[in-house]
Amino acid sequence: MKLLGRENTRILLDVLELPDDERWSFISRMYARDDGQALAEILADIEEDLSGRMRERMKAGLRTALN
Repeated sequence: MKLLGRENTRILLDVLELPDDERWSFISRMYARDDGQALAEILADIEEDLSGRMRERMKAGLRTALN
């Protein structure tokens, strides 16, 4: 996750670990901000996997990148 940088990697992991309703609220607010639209689109794509496996794999990868 070097492309994101350490701070943005941490933010992305924090968002993915939010409870469902808080995560969706955060994603919705990101869409409203021009500077957050790209991240919101990534998060929305992750949320489309209703099994939650993609989110869990992403969280594991982000944790590894932060260690």
